[in-house]
Amino acid sequence: MRNTYWFTIALLSIITLKANAQQATANIPAELQQLTKQAIGYFPKLKEGQENLLIGDAKVRLSQSGYLPTAYAGFTYNYINPIGEAKFGIPGAEKTIQFVPHNNFNTAINLSQNIYDFGRTKGAVDKAKAEQQQIKDNVTANENNIAYQVANIYYHIIFLNKNIVVIQQQLKLAQDNLKLVESKIKNGDALEYDRLSSDVRVKTAENKIVDAKSQLKKQLNLLNYLTGGAAAIADTTLFTMDAITGTEEAYKSAATLSSDIVLAKDKMMYNQADLKATNKGLLPYLTFNGSVGFKNGYQPDINQWRFNYAVGGGLTIPIYDGGRTLTQRKIARLNIEAARQNVLYAEGTLKKDIEQIMADISSNKEKLGNSAALVKQATLALNLAQSRYKNGVLTILELQNSESSLQDAQLAQIQINYQLALNYLELSRLGGVRFW
Repeated sequence: MRNTYWFTIALLSIITLKANAQQATANIPAELQQLTKQAIGYFPKLKEGQENLLIGDAKVRLSQSGYLPTAYAGFTYNYINPIGEAKFGIPGAEKTIQFVPHNNFNTAINLSQNIYDFGRTKGAVDKAKAEQQQIKDNVTANENNIAYQVANIYYHIIFLNKNIVVIQQQLKLAQDNLKLVESKIKNGDALEYDRLSSDVRVKTAENKIVDAKSQLKKQLNLLNYLTGGAAAIADTTLFTMDAITGTEEAYKSAATLSSDIVLAKDKMMYNQADLKATNKGLLPYLTFNGSVGFKNGYQPDINQWRFNYAVGGGLTIPIYDGGRTLTQRKIARLNIEAARQNVLYAEGTLKKDIEQIMADISSNKEKLGNSAALVKQATLALNLAQSRYKNGVLTILELQNSESSLQDAQLAQIQINYQLALNYLELSRLGGVRFW
């Protein structure tokens, strides 16, 4: 009954995590998902990780070969002199008998099989598998890092594109104002100072566009570096991820899926497997040995090659190894404790980071509501200022201040949207969400 209870809890947890991940993925633009897959398939550093996986597989197979027999063929030749001999018979009719020949030949196939080693081989296999799991999770962590780098660049590009649109709108307003001022100067209703001031605003807006486009080009170059060549970003939607709604929910998901915690636990598991393998170092092991072949040296014709075979077994009991095994045990135990502390540190850091991100999300959501009201008010104020300036009630400086207020409000709104997107993106990264 107790086992059924825990199985049900584990199953519900898995279903909840999968549902969160699916909902989160649904909020990601298809364009970003495609770019991420492209980067993971292209980036050379990730291909290095795939090679390391193959090395890990080979190490596991190498450890498992301890269960298999070893066989080798050999051929030996020895010339012996003097050799043992004796004379038999009556004097004058003596016969010399050699006990071994001068030329000794031996060909054989030798076999050795581990019969029982008290867990030595199993310990080595478990250690190799723990190392392989580390490699796998490290590859996954590297894929996550690349994916979230691509996502950050993607949303930075969208942010810059939106900024450029706002600045271009302000440039058009500044250019229209300049034309209006020049018209007023001809009619004697404006001063040369007003024209210079308007011209400065035009040039300032043009320089802002140049700077924004330069930053945009750098981000596109970085995206191309990660993906091997990406087209221009078409999507301009800043995403939100509402699958995880609170600190506790976020932490529960992250505690299972976060790359930092997974890798920290992998390291502890590897050190534990290392300790178990080390503990087997002073245990005995039993082997079977056999050989079959042809050799000379058998009586009565010591030069004739004859078929022979030998079978046997051996028990090896380690007694003293200079303290190496004891020292290795001590090191392994220290490594386990260090890894355990690293897990606790990763869990504490994760919880702290999630709490900070959730606070930022709450703050930015509140600011987003205020920024929408500011943009609306600034737009109404600018429309009123433009009307009053045309009627000669406002100065050009007051009109320009209204334009600046609207631009600042619009850019602030874009900035808050961007920061909120980054907040959700970071929450997803901490939670180990694979959105691609």
